[in-house]
Amino acid sequence: MDCGGKRPRTPWRGILTSWPVWGLVVIQVGHDWGFFTMLTDLPKYMRSVLRYNIAQNGLLSSLPYLTMWVTSMAFGALADWCIVKDVLSVLNVRRVFTSIASLVCALGILAASYAGCDAAAAVALLVVGIGGMGAAYSGMRVNALDLSRRHPGTVMALVNGVGAISGLVSPLLIGLLTPHETMAEWRLTFWVVFAVLVVSNTVYVVLARAHVQPWDHAGDGDAEDRRRTASQTSY
Repeated sequence: MDCGGKRPRTPWRGILTSWPVWGLVVIQVGHDWGFFTMLTDLPKYMRSVLRYNIAQNGLLSSLPYLTMWVTSMAFGALADWCIVKDVLSVLNVRRVFTSIASLVCALGILAASYAGCDAAAAVALLVVGIGGMGAAYSGMRVNALDLSRRHPGTVMALVNGVGAISGLVSPLLIGLLTPHETMAEWRLTFWVVFAVLVVSNTVYVVLARAHVQPWDHAGDGDAEDRRRTASQTSY
């Protein structure tokens, strides 16, 4: 694109009617639901159920996110290797790594609720579950860059903006589900997280694409480029 030329208009109709974009929105809502649920309420769970004091709580609550930071880099290197060595297509990398993030998190969090008062086991399962979400940074977190070369920022803003609503809704729902902060109430909360992650991941796997969408070229007058993009199925 000519840097001195006219800035391309945003193809809002194409973006808002794009199934791959809505697949991204759904999985973003699911992942943000799990992430914000644990981010805002993990300290409360450790205090009320696992009975950790405030000093222990602060340290142990940070472990899952430290693990996620490490795994995000490890999964990133693995994803690049899979693409470079042609082990998986870009589309399947996005699907597989997003599924790893969703399902490991869902199972880890749910299993932690069945660890009972075994605090060490519960913490270990939470570390594994939330740490597994690091795989998402090689999956759905970068998928907007596959769909659009001209408007990835707009797509990511839309997806992240809608997904962030989870950060408002999930703490309110958790407050309603855990009025007495008992083990049974927390278990129900984790079942909700499990369901949201599994359903959103299923929707994403069905709708995901990893090639530039035809609407990305809307209005640029390059008919040949649009036809070539429309004929692609993956990179």
